[in-house]
Amino acid sequence: MLAYLAQVPNVDASFYCNRIERLPAVSEHRTLDLLEPYVRALGGPKPFQMKHLTSRFVLVMPDHANCRVAGCYYRLLDVKDGEVRERFSFRGTGLVWYFSTPAEVRIEEFQDYFSNYGLETSAGTHIGVLLPRTAQEVLVEAVPADAVFPRICRTEPR
Repeated sequence: MLAYLAQVPNVDASFYCNRIERLPAVSEHRTLDLLEPYVRALGGPKPFQMKHLTSRFVLVMPDHANCRVAGCYYRLLDVKDGEVRERFSFRGTGLVWYFSTPAEVRIEEFQDYFSNYGLETSAGTHIGVLLPRTAQEVLVEAVPADAVFPRICRTEPR
C-alpha cells in the first residue's frame, strides 16, 4: 500500500493507493451469513473474494490471478439492515485509492457524510465513488484524466 499527503491551498488531504485483493477479507459471521447466499447466486467464475471497503460496503471479485492482468468485474455490495444490495459494478484492474484525511465529507444535498474512493477501470480511466454513512445513495462520478490522485496511483503499464 502506498500513502501520500497532498497539499492544496487551505486543505490538507492524505490518501492511500492499494489493491482490492489486499483489503481486509469479510470475516464477521453475521455479514458472511448474508453475503454467501447472494454471492453463490452470482453467475460467472467461482469462487469469489469478498473485501471490505467500509464496515457497510464490500467489493466482490472472482478469486483468480488473471484479474491483475486481464481485469475482472467487481461488484460493490451494500450490506445494511440485514439485506445485501448490489449498488454498482465495473470492470477494473483491482486498483483502489481512498482518502483518509478527511475520512468523510458532508454533502448537504444528500444530508449525509460520504467517504471518497477511486477505482481504476480496465481501460485505465478512473471512477470516483462516494459511499454514504447512512443514506441509500452511492454517488458515482468520472474522474478527469488530469486529476492528481489517479495519476500517482495507477497500475503498471501492460
